[in-house]
Amino acid sequence: MEFPVPHKPEPADSVAEDLPAWCGIAGHRLEQVERLPETACYLVQRGR
Repeated sequence: MEFPVPHKPEPADSVAEDLPAWCGIAGHRLEQVERLPETACYLVQRGR
């Protein structure tokens, strides 16, 4: 018996929207290091 796999939203999609906004508010520089189909890596540099 096979069970359907529920759709799982990709966390990278939310981070791609929320992280730049947060960095803008905090005054931190954001660099996207790598984006793959299932993951994304970001570098946040602290400072104003």
